[in-house]
Amino acid sequence: MDAGDARSVGSLLREWRNRALLTQEQLAERAGLSVRTIRRLESGDSGGRPHGTSLQLLAAALHLGEEDRATLAAAVGGVPDRTADPGGPPAPDGWAPPRQLPSDVHGFIGRDDDVARLDKIMGGLGGGDSAPVVISAIDGTAGIGKTALAVHWAHHAREHFPDGQLYVDLRGYGPGEPVRPDDALAAMLRSAGVAADRVPAGMDERSALLRSTLATRRVLILLDNARDSDQVRPLLPGSAAVVLVTSRRRLRALSVHHGARQVTLDVLPERDAVELLAEAIGRQRVESEPEAASAIVRLCARLPLALRLAAERAADTPGRPLRELAAELADHRGRLAALSIDESPDTDLRSVFTWSYDALDPEAARMFEVLGLHPGNGVSVPAAAALAGVPPVEAAAALRRLRNASMLEERFPGRFELHDLLREYACARVEQDPGLCSAARGRLLRWYAHTAEDARARLVATPHELPIPPGPPEGITPERFDDDRAAAEWIDAEQDAIVEIVRWADDHGQREAAAVLGQLTWPHFYVRGLWHQMRVVGEAGVEHAVAIGDALLEAKIRNGLSQPYGHLPGYADAEIETSRAALAIFERLGIRRGQAACLLNLGSAYHEANRLVEAREAHERARDLYLEEGNQLYAAFALNNLAGALVELGLHDEALGHARRAVEVIRDGPEPFRVVPALVTLAGVHAARGDHDAAVRSYREAVAAADRLDVRYEAVPVRIKLGRQLAAAGADGEATEVWREAHRIAVAHGDPRVEEIESLLAEVRRTPSPAPPSSPA
Repeated sequence: MDAGDARSVGSLLREWRNRALLTQEQLAERAGLSVRTIRRLESGDSGGRPHGTSLQLLAAALHLGEEDRATLAAAVGGVPDRTADPGGPPAPDGWAPPRQLPSDVHGFIGRDDDVARLDKIMGGLGGGDSAPVVISAIDGTAGIGKTALAVHWAHHAREHFPDGQLYVDLRGYGPGEPVRPDDALAAMLRSAGVAADRVPAGMDERSALLRSTLATRRVLILLDNARDSDQVRPLLPGSAAVVLVTSRRRLRALSVHHGARQVTLDVLPERDAVELLAEAIGRQRVESEPEAASAIVRLCARLPLALRLAAERAADTPGRPLRELAAELADHRGRLAALSIDESPDTDLRSVFTWSYDALDPEAARMFEVLGLHPGNGVSVPAAAALAGVPPVEAAAALRRLRNASMLEERFPGRFELHDLLREYACARVEQDPGLCSAARGRLLRWYAHTAEDARARLVATPHELPIPPGPPEGITPERFDDDRAAAEWIDAEQDAIVEIVRWADDHGQREAAAVLGQLTWPHFYVRGLWHQMRVVGEAGVEHAVAIGDALLEAKIRNGLSQPYGHLPGYADAEIETSRAALAIFERLGIRRGQAACLLNLGSAYHEANRLVEAREAHERARDLYLEEGNQLYAAFALNNLAGALVELGLHDEALGHARRAVEVIRDGPEPFRVVPALVTLAGVHAARGDHDAAVRSYREAVAAADRLDVRYEAVPVRIKLGRQLAAAGADGEATEVWREAHRIAVAHGDPRVEEIESLLAEVRRTPSPAPPSSPA
């Protein structure tokens, strides 16, 4: 055969392969040939006459009809021997069931629940229903393993489909245009045994013929990578077939109109993700560096595609420690590049994400980009609206479209989340436009500051006297709270985002708002005992205040920093230094109330350092300044602290009077949560005076107040103290019950006092009970 004939064969093969919607790799797999053979045949470089067996296999794999086979025979100068065709050509008088599934995924890991769910759905299938049975649009974000699950389950279930399995890659997301439904129908009809010359021209006619052809056949159809429901609906057969669809989009129209069952994939559980890594690079390698392996899993966001790409990098350098790969992935600016292989677009994580991004409408695309700037674990609709600069109604609609496109998740109602790799991809896009990036951050910061101001007003009656930044632009509305519970829940949900937002401000226009945001949420952080968060926002706030030259704001924040420093180990000196620095600024500015506040905290710092005389002097000066200002409440705070110092100095009676007065004033004041530490101080004074019953009563009252007012940072320590007092009074049984409750709370909240409580409980168990009194003779 000459070169012209070879090119003719190659042209025919390319035409038929494209008509069947197959890549060279897919045709090679279906025919049982190598990709190299397919490429050589199509290019005309076959090294002589094409091998007859190869052409027979290709004719069967392409489901060529009699006319096409004759055309191929003419091109090679003879008719292929169909009797030698192991696949059996789909002749009109003898249909051979198609076996088109791609190979099962090697080393398929996890997804047991999803496979079981698909099994359960299939277990309910039966004849008699005229509507097609659609198992699912299996949806999920890019790289999450939708196709792998679908193919794996299809192989797992194929024995239930004796009339064959059809597979069509609809190319909804990827390079090039999605497959048109009429082209997909033509390929499916030929695979179902319909001769090419009998395939109708119109899409509706093709769809009707597919339903007729498959009406009595038990066939599994896998429609992979669908763009939307409209691409799928014409491809649905009659009732005897089962359809499995995968898509990055939630195909809700299939559920509404065709009763499709939805299966939404999540990232792999950590255990399965580690197992996938071990299967790919070797279990011994993972077990020798378990911490590094876990870090790689976390940095890959437990996304199967990312994990396989990371595994490929690790496999390329078998002698390289996993900790080095983990360190490389930890550099977020290079992580997406590290999780890419240049051989093809579908092994480039950025390309895979871009295919999803390019399918978004402009409003959803803009929302996706700016969401990358939000630092929290979840973003609310109002916060997203502030980021994008749109009304909440428009923001909610864009978020829903992103959720339906599997570009984000709604793990809790009304709170949306990007996984880490998509967040980095979004950040990389938005940071290409510095103006958009700065404007979005500024809007979000002002939204948080104004919302936090309303939350603080619900939680604390004392005015804050902070410089609130200008309101957000028109149409961006901060949240407003109906009661203190709603306000507290908002700060609880947003605490991580608030800490990061306070830290990120780096220009003059945003620094003041960031510092103010930290101070507005400080009282609630205090009640929750979030000492680390208070330290971070306090130190960042000082930096912001110094940068903008606001001495008063700097003094307020430095004074507040003494609280977390006083509760965190290793910060005793810093506690004294920050209080002194704040006091010096307030003295220079002539602000007496600020001086009193600093003296209050400085006295506590001296007390912790066992500098009791200095502590007493500082608290007395604070009390006097507050009284001169007419502030009875804060004078009571000073009295409470003074009582604690006096106890240490052995002045018990004087301490008792101050402690009782402090409780009396604070109990009826506008900041009720302050009564808990005041009651603890009073109980300590009673205990020091040897009045155990009074001490127990005060501790019990403090426990009740801490629970009622949700003063979490006191919930465990006050119970420890109550238990100690009960044990000192000989009530070991009651002490044990109190400590058990403290242990339950500590475990639930990750309190570091768990070991201390366990030691106390063990000591009670070791202490013998007193012998019962002997009976009289």
